[in-house]
Amino acid sequence: MNKTLNALQGTAEHTVLFALWDLARQDIHATVLRVCEATGLGRSVVEATLVALDRARWVDRSRVRLSLTGLTLVMTLGAPRGLRRNVRLGHDRLRVVAKKAA
Repeated sequence: MNKTLNALQGTAEHTVLFALWDLARQDIHATVLRVCEATGLGRSVVEATLVALDRARWVDRSRVRLSLTGLTLVMTLGAPRGLRRNVRLGHDRLRVVAKKAA
């Protein structure tokens, strides 16, 4: 499990997982475009990341939502490094800057 946690730190997967959690926490319906806006990642990167996370059973890609396992994982990982307030959106949403997935 520690290898998984260490491997995910700072990746697009970590960023998308955290963005899904943050949107849910704010009671905002998650969509691919909202995840792109929240993370600063491109649509193709978010979609590919959702596919990978769905395969790992950490998200439900069709509903753009965390699974219970994904929720547990994001709570264990915590916030990615490089968070900053996104005042452009007009509410307390976090913008996440992620490393490109290798």
